[in-house]
Amino acid sequence: VPVGGHFTIGPAEADAVAEKLDAKIVIPMHYKTKALDFPIATVDEYLKGKSNIENHSVFEVDVEKLPTERKIIVLKHMK
Repeated sequence: VPVGGHFTIGPAEADAVAEKLDAKIVIPMHYKTKALDFPIATVDEYLKGKSNIENHSVFEVDVEKLPTERKIIVLKHMK
């Protein structure tokens, strides 16, 4: 789900979409990194106050079984 705002939806709207879809896995995308100078929010702004977060140092993950509670998976971003 996009979380950076400005060009896409921001953190609050991303939460609303995940809730409406009853998403079991949320993978944030389109957020500010050191490689970008766009006026968008960082992934940390989206993650504030959230739990059940997994940070990965890879670009993709395999999901064999959906979790029972919503999980946020942060993948390594492209440089």
